[in-house]
Amino acid sequence: VMIKDIYTGVNPSFPNKLTEVNGSLYFFIDDAINGFELWKSDGTTNGTILVASTHPGVGSSLPIQYVNNVNGTFFFTFNNSNLTELWKSDGTEGGTVLVKSISRGPTFCSYGLMANLSNVLYFQVDDGIHGCELWKSDGTASGTEMVKDIYPGINSSEAYGVIVMNGVLYFSAGDGTNGSELWKSDGTEDGTIMVVDSVPDGGFGISNMIEVDSNLYFTGYGEGYGYELGKSDGTALG
Repeated sequence: VMIKDIYTGVNPSFPNKLTEVNGSLYFFIDDAINGFELWKSDGTTNGTILVASTHPGVGSSLPIQYVNNVNGTFFFTFNNSNLTELWKSDGTEGGTVLVKSISRGPTFCSYGLMANLSNVLYFQVDDGIHGCELWKSDGTASGTEMVKDIYPGINSSEAYGVIVMNGVLYFSAGDGTNGSELWKSDGTEDGTIMVVDSVPDGGFGISNMIEVDSNLYFTGYGEGYGYELGKSDGTALG
């Protein structure tokens, strides 16, 4: 059954970015009054409500990039003019606040990267200086910072396919020398390293990662054999 007619009448409301947090469903939707904003639902009509109007007004619809649940806090990013805005919410209007506005460069970070490692949010953003790179946030403005400039300069490493296994963040990225390869990070600059150059002088193109019994399984591309199934235990030899 339909829970609630949020955009009344025949008009579609386009609910998207559905995420469960503490037993409630969070999502973004257009109600024709507030634009695309954050809502939540407990599965009942009366319990399906607007959490907060982050950008007041019917014309406030902004491209919502990524969402993630980090230890009961709902994080999300907006592309707003020349800024990428990182927000967080505890499910209340007063608890839905801007964490940090980051100057956005000319590159749109096309790959959705958001992950929770040890209750720290990891995400991808272009700050106009380093291209699309790996960032982290503890939910404060001062604690929101770039982890590492993997592809030095304005170029983008385009980190994607993120997954957490055994307390380590794994993702695919290109550093401008080795193509798209498997990387891992413990959240520090020195601890963010390429696992192995799987195919020298040819991008491996790792995607669709899933963890099974402390091994990463993924789709990988290599010259000479195309797209095939690969696995890694997180070490170069493995």
